[in-house]
Amino acid sequence: MTRLLRAPGVITGGEVLFHNRPQGSGHTETVDLLAADAAELRRIRWSQLAVVFQSAMHALNPVARVDAQLTDVLKAHRKQLTAAGRRERAVELLRMVGISEDRLRSYPHQLSGGMRQRVMIAMALALEPQVVIMTSRRRPLTWSPSGRSWRS
Repeated sequence: MTRLLRAPGVITGGEVLFHNRPQGSGHTETVDLLAADAAELRRIRWSQLAVVFQSAMHALNPVARVDAQLTDVLKAHRKQLTAAGRRERAVELLRMVGISEDRLRSYPHQLSGGMRQRVMIAMALALEPQVVIMTSRRRPLTWSPSGRSWRS
């Protein structure tokens, strides 16, 4: 669907249709994700359609702190945000997933597996996509409305 399939994986045919409703637009556009070019996929990934893979340790950069990884997403896609605005949004995102602000300066190896997964969820939510797909082979993550956080 996001066309991140590594070799030897091959998509041999078919279509994956995404009914995209761009922000601020009243209309819906249908995009065939298998036929979309690289620029169109880049426009849709993370901002409209995000995926949180089960193996969070492999998805996070081991030599970059959490703050750098969260703010890089915002710097690339929300160019109007200042450095202070990006940091404020990163704090907000961590709070949304039940992680305290002091973990912004942590490296992935300093976090538990569940915390790494929640950092990935925060990253996926950063650009407020229409769809977030979460994969897990073991234990599902659940939303706690009363605590307004994710837990495993």
